[in-house]
Amino acid sequence: MFNFLPGPCTYALGVLCMFLNTAILGTLMFIGGLIKAALIHPKLQRKIAPYITKLLGLWGYVNGLTFKAISRANVKVIGAENLHSDRGYFLISNHLSGFDIAILGYIFRDIIPTPKYFLKRELLFVPFLGLACWALDMPFVRRRNAKKLRKNPHLRNTDLEATQKSCDQFKDIPTSIINFVEGTRINKKKHANQKSPYKNLLKPKASGMALTLATLGDQFEKILNITIIYPETTRLKHEVLKAVLLGKVHDVIIHVEQLDVPQIDYARYRSDSNYRVEFQRWLNELWSKKDQLINREIDQYWSQQDACSEHLKHNEVPRV
Repeated sequence: MFNFLPGPCTYALGVLCMFLNTAILGTLMFIGGLIKAALIHPKLQRKIAPYITKLLGLWGYVNGLTFKAISRANVKVIGAENLHSDRGYFLISNHLSGFDIAILGYIFRDIIPTPKYFLKRELLFVPFLGLACWALDMPFVRRRNAKKLRKNPHLRNTDLEATQKSCDQFKDIPTSIINFVEGTRINKKKHANQKSPYKNLLKPKASGMALTLATLGDQFEKILNITIIYPETTRLKHEVLKAVLLGKVHDVIIHVEQLDVPQIDYARYRSDSNYRVEFQRWLNELWSKKDQLINREIDQYWSQQDACSEHLKHNEVPRV
């Protein structure tokens, strides 16, 4: 709709729309959270919670419409058949951009329960968005460096207990939870510092995933292994979100692999190193296959684009 505008105009328009969307719906979610907290009685809280969650779904939908309006976006989703809006799912995904949350919320809004996220605790202080996520009972996880954890080993349990408390609140209703298991968005510096064995991914972290499966595993119909690919950004200097707002991203590929839910004994996971290693190995194997999939999709995408450009170059469209 607005893709004819120059990049700076689409950028300003996109930022304005996303800000207003977050400000308005985030405020409504926060007010809903206050009302829910004031009700005290668990049954009354459970009645109002779905209405707050619907506002989250609307937030993702509006962000998706904004994306389409400024870029004529083509979102290709593969493997999302036979999902159900009344059953819970655990989504694990690679993490490329702040836009990932919006695009996943948009494509899954009607086919599974509105996804909720594991979030960095720093996001709690983002205006509108942080308080909205608090109202939705999303798990906030602190980021602690290895040096601090060595000095204060008791801190290792803090996030696990907070995550378990958040997960316990989802036991009564079908819920979808998204975990970006790499823990942070990928960029060249993080990739180099981590010495990641994957070309397109950071190393996956297993502990939060194991805790969630141990706490809520019986409620999940499937694990949805999500692979997000913005193929055009591999030849752009801009970060993904900036490229989206500049109208330079027209294609998004989302792969969905449906996996059976493994049974996790979390007490054993914490006490048995071999058990932890085995679970991490399983997750690493998923990430290795994901990395190969991304390589194939990007190579295929640019082969098609280059072939199309070459064809147009040698076959000019005749004038009418």
